[in-house]
Amino acid sequence: MNASRQGAANTNARALATAVQGKAVTANAYDSTLADYATDMGGSIPLNPCTGTTTGYSITTTATTATVSASSGSNCGTWTPATFSLTL
Repeated sequence: MNASRQGAANTNARALATAVQGKAVTANAYDSTLADYATDMGGSIPLNPCTGTTTGYSITTTATTATVSASSGSNCGTWTPATFSLTL
């Protein structure tokens, strides 16, 4: 079912956003490299069920802000993933 996959993708993106914010607070800067969060996420980035990959997330950063979202992928139909906006 697409709705459950979409919900899981958004939930995983939210958990990733929490890791991004935690690392930024410690480093006083945002890091846009997805792989850098694997350790913070328990050893690996969670699967995005809409893309079928662990690389199906976007992290966009500036000096003091970041946004995190799941990629829409082809497994979930047409939808707009949630975007999580962060600020230092």
